[in-house]
Amino acid sequence: MDTSRPQVRPMGVVLCTAFVLLATSAQAANGGYQSQQGTHLRGTVAELLEQVPLQLSSARFKGLPVSPAWIDQGQLLGQWQTEFLSGEKLIGVGFSGMYNGEKVALQIVDARPHVNVYTGLKSATLWEYQVVWESPTAGKGELCPGSAPALVLPGRWGAGVLYEDRDAFFFACLPHKAETESGLDKGGVTAKCVEWGYTPWVNPEPMPDGSPSPATTSDEAKRYHASCATMASADYCGEGRPNTVNGTPLVMFNAKNVVTQLVGTTPYVASGPFGSGADFFFETAWAASQVKDTQGYGWRAKALCLTKKRWSTLPLNGTCLNPTNLPDPRTQRQAPFCESLSASQLLSQGAMLFSYSSYIDAGLYRFKHKVTGELLTTASLNISPSGAFVYVPKVPNGNDYVLDTTGVSSVYEGPILSPSVPATFPGLADARPLWRYTDGLGRYVTLVEGTGVPAGFVPDGANALEGYVYVGKALSGPPELHLWERSGSYATSTGPLGTLSYHDVALMGFLPSLSDYDQLP
Repeated sequence: MDTSRPQVRPMGVVLCTAFVLLATSAQAANGGYQSQQGTHLRGTVAELLEQVPLQLSSARFKGLPVSPAWIDQGQLLGQWQTEFLSGEKLIGVGFSGMYNGEKVALQIVDARPHVNVYTGLKSATLWEYQVVWESPTAGKGELCPGSAPALVLPGRWGAGVLYEDRDAFFFACLPHKAETESGLDKGGVTAKCVEWGYTPWVNPEPMPDGSPSPATTSDEAKRYHASCATMASADYCGEGRPNTVNGTPLVMFNAKNVVTQLVGTTPYVASGPFGSGADFFFETAWAASQVKDTQGYGWRAKALCLTKKRWSTLPLNGTCLNPTNLPDPRTQRQAPFCESLSASQLLSQGAMLFSYSSYIDAGLYRFKHKVTGELLTTASLNISPSGAFVYVPKVPNGNDYVLDTTGVSSVYEGPILSPSVPATFPGLADARPLWRYTDGLGRYVTLVEGTGVPAGFVPDGANALEGYVYVGKALSGPPELHLWERSGSYATSTGPLGTLSYHDVALMGFLPSLSDYDQLP
């Protein structure tokens, strides 16, 4: 058997973002707005530009203050000396903020009426700005990737909260035309939300499908915007921590157009599929609540719940720094799955947006045969429609297996990329297929391609592909996926299985979280 480790391959991060605007007449059949998620609120070229605080009171033009400066429905306005500044007259206006003890300066070098990057429609209120930046030690250049313009948005974000602050604002980069791929690339999620119609002010313009904005008050608009930005970064816990990568596809509905289906006589949120490819399934309901803390007053959005399918892709107890933000129904039986709550229950809890995912990630779990004790590690699961935590492997004798709770490690090994991951996914170039093999006698082994197949084992039918595992540069953080052997029996696990008399045969790859892929070497 080949016990060599996978070779290190350079990782090329290329991601194209494409927006599919569904025709209004097909709305009910195909589902809400379809677009892509992101990882940054502003979507700028450098992390310091994501963090640097900006105040309207810092505005300067020709060395003199612009006072006051303000934002009205996405347009920057100001008074300079005796002159009113708006539109193109703002070219040359600069702002500054302190970050890590040094001054970061930004300047508007162009301004024009905004054209929605997805629909191509010109806005009657929004303007977009070309911005450059400079820092004494970090350098200088254009604010947005691909020379994209930025929208100007009021308030400030901190740890998942959109704070009300009349002096605070930020530039949010728009998705831009990719150089090497068709479609649109990256962009800040707050700018995407404005493009999708969820502005942090009452939107006087129609949604992309022509319907009126679902928000009719300022508070509603800010709740929708906060919910949208949190949804677009898959920040399930509302902690300012994304659980996705740029370009992850999603379909969204709001409280006014969510599709329901009857179970008995009770309407539940439709499970799907929706989307142009009809492969998007219900994932999460999002809500925003008011926050008042030492940082100020604002709105924090998070997932009200997750569906069984989404929970299956996450570690036990989830990914929250504070687990009470989103209790895991698999370990806390009083916590609900999204599909167990009626649509009216979710709406009464403040649900404003509903997201559907094509599930480009999957959870890898370890099972044990009830009689023989043989181990099987697989991401191919049947998820019980009833019961909190009933996973059954999709193999002919799957009911003979139970989750392995022997204590050698968690039954959840980690996330892998699903077989349906798009070819444009940033980490796919450094991932290899994970295949499931069988000896025909009821034993299985799951191997990363390139690892020697034990004698007598063959691919387990037409659905033997489990997904894809990262095998690029060695990583110190994510779990390592190893192949283990004991007297002719094989097991795939992050281990350690030495206490069960298995010996380590090979390191096959790594299991980084989905949100880590954009930062992988």
